[in-house]
Amino acid sequence: MPNVVLSAAMVADRALLTDELPIVVPPVRNFLNVTVAADKPLYQPRETGTLRVTARDWNDRPVAAEVALSLFDESVTYIQSEYAGDIRQFFYGDKRPH
Repeated sequence: MPNVVLSAAMVADRALLTDELPIVVPPVRNFLNVTVAADKPLYQPRETGTLRVTARDWNDRPVAAEVALSLFDESVTYIQSEYAGDIRQFFYGDKRPH
């Protein structure tokens, strides 16, 4: 992740005073905003429906994207919570050391 550390030092009354401030620049240009809209708010088992998947860049412009979609009954989440976390943390979560 792009990050820098702003450091300041000052001598006053024969003492060295220092301070540091980490500055993180989030890589928002690398992220897409993906939305999924259904044609109905609720579906019954074996009922067909239509989903509209839209991908937009950081500037809210439409972009071409390859998307994998998984569809399951919401009751499954009561048995097992989601294993996968935010994938952005995997790629951009580490900060460079000072």
